[in-house]
Amino acid sequence: MDSVVMVQGMHDELRALHAARLSAASRTTLVTSSGVRAEPERDIARALEADRSLVIDVPSAVDPRHVVALAADAQHELGAIETVVDARMLLRLLGLDGRRACDCWRAQRLVEQLEQSTMVTIMRWHPLATADLSIVMTLVSHLAPRTRLRLDRGVVEAPAMGAIEREHDRAGWTAVLNDDHDPHMTDPRVAALRFDDLRPFHPERLRAALETLGAGRHGALVRSAGFMCLASRPGRMALWDQAGGAIDLHPLPEPEPGALPVALGQELALIGVDLDRAAVASLLDVATLHDDELAAGPEAWTRLADPFPEWHAHAH
Repeated sequence: MDSVVMVQGMHDELRALHAARLSAASRTTLVTSSGVRAEPERDIARALEADRSLVIDVPSAVDPRHVVALAADAQHELGAIETVVDARMLLRLLGLDGRRACDCWRAQRLVEQLEQSTMVTIMRWHPLATADLSIVMTLVSHLAPRTRLRLDRGVVEAPAMGAIEREHDRAGWTAVLNDDHDPHMTDPRVAALRFDDLRPFHPERLRAALETLGAGRHGALVRSAGFMCLASRPGRMALWDQAGGAIDLHPLPEPEPGALPVALGQELALIGVDLDRAAVASLLDVATLHDDELAAGPEAWTRLADPFPEWHAHAH
């Protein structure tokens, strides 16, 4: 029975090493990242057309959601998506080593890889203090609560195989919003919370709240995502997407003429370390419209100063 294991990871050398070990242990064909470097997604799709079992070293430039789609579209009956994590790199990118979180694409990509995995292998964990290792493992478990987690001990362990489907919803933030977030590991310093409010955000107060959260004044916010609305853009919903030091607000498609919006306010999931839950909730609550502002209505809201980039009609 043919199978495919997609190996992801932000540390190129560790990812390649693990993929090679896994290929040798399972006696399956290895597709190296150099072999799919020209046009990675197209080249991976071509490799998957082969009638044989494969281990694919996926370049970090490939969107993890596309990795899932490629695996789902392949004719292989069994599959796995394994993410290889350098423990110290995770702490550095997500701002958990005493420095500010990275506001680069690498932090976002690392979180996305974890969220789309069926298995996570943590490497180079030995130098960490026990408390730091607990944070790393618990954070991974919160970010991807349905994903199997293991520490690398020098012995290759094949990931559990199963059918990979396009609707591959394993992210912790969606579990928080669905009220079924049940991570396997816990640590008193790692927490997840949900923020709901029917009122739209005041754009300038939201910017101030984001600056406060980004400065770590209420703990280290590692991941937050969900759906939100800016008062200055009534009738438009957006996807709130934050990982590490970077945040994006992606507009959702405009509703059809005459159609009601899917939602009216905020529905956010937040995951972090040493979070002051009450303070975070209060900060976001203050960033929504006050009673008099809400009563003024949408026409008045559109006149509010708005520091955020323009949303284009074609954006998704």
